[in-house]
Amino acid sequence: MKIKVVTLGDNNTNCYIITEGNECIIVDPGDHPDLLLEIIQKENLEVKYIINTHGHFDHILGNNKLKEKTNGNLTIHKNDSEMIQNPFKNLSAYILSTPFYSLPPDIELNDGDEIKIGNKKLLTIHTPGHTKGSSCFYIEDEKILLTGDTLFKFSYGRTDFIDGNQEEIINSLKRLYNEIPDEVTCLPGHGEIFKMSEIKEWLKSVIY
Repeated sequence: MKIKVVTLGDNNTNCYIITEGNECIIVDPGDHPDLLLEIIQKENLEVKYIINTHGHFDHILGNNKLKEKTNGNLTIHKNDSEMIQNPFKNLSAYILSTPFYSLPPDIELNDGDEIKIGNKKLLTIHTPGHTKGSSCFYIEDEKILLTGDTLFKFSYGRTDFIDGNQEEIINSLKRLYNEIPDEVTCLPGHGEIFKMSEIKEWLKSVIY
């Protein structure tokens, strides 16, 4: 499995292109879909899924063009399905000059659902708090966790936006603390990649 990070847009959103064989998953296409399409075409990849870790505009702006050009399955947790289609909930109406309406998802995820690429599996871990449908994706075989905006290096997602909830995000962080091994590498929605072991003591101080 190969993972390529492309940092996109004014909010420096980390988009991840996860490749297994000639298939790939695009996680959080925050902007510049033409750049992502160029990478995909250059490497002759088939896009199986376009995953949004949550529904804020800076993680979804590439959805429509990528869906149109690749026919990958647009995928998000069911609790953020409406958010990506509503520019007031995805915040684009307040921040961008042109509000963004995403296409509806092809697949609405629940906690515990698996997404398969080749012989690899991404496990959906529902981690509400930043948004109601915020989710992490765990690739156990590779010791990789895609954390979206739930968990950053020594920080976590804001809860003062629409559908944010501080109590919920603390509970989500507790779950990650208890369920994710120290050796796992975390790929966040913004900022630098880190090992769970690097932040374990800090995380403990936040949740207990």
